[in-house]
Amino acid sequence: MTEVSSSLIGQEVKIISPKIRMHWDMKRTTVSMIVSDLEQRKLYEAAKVIQSAYRQYKDKQCKQQAKEIEAAILIQSYYRRYKQV
Repeated sequence: MTEVSSSLIGQEVKIISPKIRMHWDMKRTTVSMIVSDLEQRKLYEAAKVIQSAYRQYKDKQCKQQAKEIEAAILIQSYYRRYKQV
C-alpha cells in the first residue's frame, strides 16, 4: 500500500501498480482507474452479484414486513370482534 504524506496534499499523485493504474487528485479526493477489459468484466460481474444479493435481501425484508402487517391486521380484527361481544 502506498502512503501519501501531508506534503503531497493539494498535488496530483500517480500510483502505478502492475494491474491497475490510478490517478489520485488530492484536492478532489477522487480516484480514476484505468483497467483492462478483463478486469473491467470481472468488476462488472462482481457488481452484478452484489446488486443481485442486495435486491434479494430487500425483497425478503419487504415480504417479511408484509407478513407482519397481515398478522397485525388479523390480530386486531379478532380482538375487535372479541371486544364487541
